Amino acid sequence: MEKNYWSRLGAQRRVSRRSVMRGAGVAAAGITGAALIGCGGSDDEVASSGSAATAAATQALAQVTETQAAQATSTQTSVAAVATTAANVDPYPNVKRGGTIVGSWIQDPPTIDPYGNLSYLSKYPSLFSVSRLFTNGTGEGQSPYNLGPELDLAESAETEDAVTWIVKLKQGVKFHNKAPVNEREVTSADVVSSWNMLVADESPNKDTVPNIDSCEAIDDYTLKFVCGAPSATFIDTMGDPNALHVQPIEAHNGGFDPAKEIIGSGPWIFESYEPSVDFMFSRNPNWHGSSAPMGSKFAAPFGDKFHWISVPEYQNRLAQLKAGNLHYLNSINANDVIPTKEEMPGLQWYGARPALMSFLYFSNNELDTNPVWSDVRFRRATSMAQNRDDITELGYEVEAMVKAGVGSKEDLLRWNNLIPAGFEKWWLNPTDPKMCKAGDDFKYNPAEAAKLLQATGYDDSEIKFQYYPYGGTGGTFNKIGEAVQAYLTAIGLNTEIEHQDYSSQYITQTFTGNFSGIAWGYETPFPEVGGYFPRMFGDNARNHGRIKDARIDELNALQAAEADYEQRREYIYEIQKINADNMYYVPGQAGAGVGWTGAVESLGGYRVWKSYGMGTENSPWLWLKS
Repeated sequence: MEKNYWSRLGAQRRVSRRSVMRGAGVAAAGITGAALIGCGGSDDEVASSGSAATAAATQALAQVTETQAAQATSTQTSVAAVATTAANVDPYPNVKRGGTIVGSWIQDPPTIDPYGNLSYLSKYPSLFSVSRLFTNGTGEGQSPYNLGPELDLAESAETEDAVTWIVKLKQGVKFHNKAPVNEREVTSADVVSSWNMLVADESPNKDTVPNIDSCEAIDDYTLKFVCGAPSATFIDTMGDPNALHVQPIEAHNGGFDPAKEIIGSGPWIFESYEPSVDFMFSRNPNWHGSSAPMGSKFAAPFGDKFHWISVPEYQNRLAQLKAGNLHYLNSINANDVIPTKEEMPGLQWYGARPALMSFLYFSNNELDTNPVWSDVRFRRATSMAQNRDDITELGYEVEAMVKAGVGSKEDLLRWNNLIPAGFEKWWLNPTDPKMCKAGDDFKYNPAEAAKLLQATGYDDSEIKFQYYPYGGTGGTFNKIGEAVQAYLTAIGLNTEIEHQDYSSQYITQTFTGNFSGIAWGYETPFPEVGGYFPRMFGDNARNHGRIKDARIDELNALQAAEADYEQRREYIYEIQKINADNMYYVPGQAGAGVGWTGAVESLGGYRVWKSYGMGTENSPWLWLKS
């Protein structure tokens, strides 16, 4: 079993004490923490253990563990080999180059400037064209949740104490050939300028980099980041597609307007955007992220253009796929998988549990002076009211998939915890004995739920059940949301569904805790598991339920600094258990099932990605066989 959190795929070699990530080799630093409590520990025992471990977590790291990275199994040449691949040698001999790849999107972004809005919709288009320091690993036939970070603009990352990190940039990387940058080289000044945009007081995205206090340029190709405490997750955090998008400094000093133009050093050059119609991108011939040298005729992206068209309604997207007007379609409803498979026998199918956690959360602000959901019995009742197996069947057609030979029931039928089931190496199965009595609250028990609700003194007053209908009407999320509301009604809750607009209300108001009643939604699919806890329990504006728990704070500090994989996992297991004991957030089943992507027979190179990095981590590798 993997013992060091930083072990990952890469070229097989030893890494030095200081080199945490250089080429394809990584190592990490570790902190010794206190043992976790088990079932039945007292509150006093928890506080004592947590305090001792938190004290340990604030010390400088004692050592950097040397590790030998596993041999790379991906068909892509490792990042370390990029510089040594000859310009006249094709690292992808089976790929046919050229043509236009066509994909679809659902809703207009509120802005194309990734720093202009919290919405994930503003990140997607940027990441076709704008680089990051690190990206999330992907590979054909591999789950991205089993892969570590990859180098993007960064050439290396080093640390002595996991507090101060030195990141060196690749030299010779050019911005796109567009005014006002005109292929000038990317330097540390661009990174620092982008960092300042990310963490500015008015930035809606500043909480995506918790515990990283500063970024400064040492020289044109060297950066120094300082964390507030030892961080074993610095690289993962910096690889989050929600966070640092390296724009040219001209985007921030008036050289051009990033709300109207996208310029970066990424795989695709932005050509045009027409709201509710399409985005058009063309191939960047000098992309640094390919395994062939920059400027080589063999370098990715493999397509000449990427045409991203607006198709808001799900049934229209499916019809466009069947008509051959889309090369692939994500999030195909489970009930459409088998009929579409029969209708299009040549369609390629990619199934992946998306590591997407949905949850009920409750208002906790001045709008509700004495909410009944402040009573833990109320929150536990809302969890026991839900038949999670039946909800999963409704959303993901588990029985039909099993009968069709697409997976086993044990694999397809899983319950989300505070960490989603798709994030398997960190997920604590709610049925695991480690959950102790808290695991009982995940089980369908409407009689006990009704008793708990009655004991709270709930007076049958109407409660808003509010959410954003992801993907249009009829989609998996919305079917599940309607079912959850029906289950709540069945135990005696008087709830009324309120559909909210995503950009103007849900993500800017409800998601930030500024609402009254009960909300239902998806949590941001963080590529690094440590992102969940500061967002959902920390001191930031998007603590949805405005929840504070001292024990979770202590455990969060420990897990963020712990490099030993098994020890870190135990801290994260304990956080999931504490949430379940209190049902601060009630985990739901939207996102717990396997999601399906269909790709036409002529499309090669498809990779499953996580979070919002599709533009960089999937699309450059797509190619047309005919």
